[in-house]
Amino acid sequence: HTFPWLQGTVLKDVYVDHHFLYHVFLIPFVRLFNPLVGIKVATVLFGAGALTMLYAVLRVLRVSYPGFWTLLAFTSTGFLYRLNLAKTPGISVFFLLLGLWLIIKYSLSRPVGLRQARIFYILFFILNFVYVWLYAAWPFLLVFTIIWWLAFFILGHRNVYPMPLCGIGGIVTGLIINPFFPENIQFMWWLVVRIGLINYREILNVGNEWRTLPFLDFVGSSFMVFTATILDIVLALLVLRRVYKSRQSKILVNLDYRRIVLWTALLVMTLLVFAGTLKARRNLEYLVPFEAITAALGITLWSQFFRLSLRRSIKDILHLPWLKFSTVIVPFLIAMMLVFAGLVRHITLMAQGLHSGFSIKSYEPIAKWLAKHTPAGAVVLLSDWDLFPMYFYLNDHNYYVEGLDPTLTYLKDPELASAIVKVWRGQA
Repeated sequence: HTFPWLQGTVLKDVYVDHHFLYHVFLIPFVRLFNPLVGIKVATVLFGAGALTMLYAVLRVLRVSYPGFWTLLAFTSTGFLYRLNLAKTPGISVFFLLLGLWLIIKYSLSRPVGLRQARIFYILFFILNFVYVWLYAAWPFLLVFTIIWWLAFFILGHRNVYPMPLCGIGGIVTGLIINPFFPENIQFMWWLVVRIGLINYREILNVGNEWRTLPFLDFVGSSFMVFTATILDIVLALLVLRRVYKSRQSKILVNLDYRRIVLWTALLVMTLLVFAGTLKARRNLEYLVPFEAITAALGITLWSQFFRLSLRRSIKDILHLPWLKFSTVIVPFLIAMMLVFAGLVRHITLMAQGLHSGFSIKSYEPIAKWLAKHTPAGAVVLLSDWDLFPMYFYLNDHNYYVEGLDPTLTYLKDPELASAIVKVWRGQA
């Protein structure tokens, strides 16, 4: 496969559509509506599906107030902004959370019969296969599956290995049985390692989504979810301290060790995605769901622990009606009001950010002029690489030097990439 419209990039000779299934899913929307309207409709539905799947994961974990925790994710400006982009975040988060739902359902359903276990294995295999065809975010699900397996393996559960094997098998099969095989293997290396992990933002004008997210900016955009995560960790440390000092390990076991193991795996994954988000802000779309799920499960577990360890004293206190009202209902109402206030504020900020964009129509006169006054295939150097999607949509008569990501140019010709940066900076 080739893509001659990007002459200065590796895609000219090795083209891979790593959003293949996403584009397939868009077909009915762009057929039924104007393409620009259809993709907006699809984005809304995919985002709604992601949030519905978040609620489903919280329900299967049996956390307290799953609706509350789903709303808490809504209070993150960055998360909502990413879900509203006419790109893959919404449907990618949906598939990631669907994978988590399968793993959690399998974990909490044990022991399961052989027939039921096979259904889990087949579904997980298919999910990973489809995720590879959908988008290049499948490593997130792979990493969590391995962390989950290690957590149960360390506790002595040797018979949980089929799930990670099915996940890896689905990924390998999806990479090999692929419309773009074998070029997709090299492309995934470029995308995941060279662009995602190494990142050349020090020498290239990469997109903002690949740039570092300052810690204070992150806290400001996801304050309530971040606060809940910190509270969860603090409560976990208090539980460990109480267990250690009072030898109440039996009470800890009563909390359902499987959910504690799941919480541990989720916390490790949350910390890894948090580190990735500080490196590249685009990972916020995956961090916020992990934070919400981890905090919801942890706070549910630790509150149960304190109820168990202090059962008699709490029971005596809550027999007093006014104390029951002041210690349960009032804090709950205050928390709901804070969440609602945060929800309104962040949705307002997100709406302002989305409305501060630009209209594709502003590029139409230039694109049409180029199509009319230049020969077919004439190569155009745009004033910025991220203008390519708009010009390509309006004018596929011309070819372009670079687009989608400047790293794709750097991988093909580092000298050309450096020269383009100098032109943009007025140095050449």
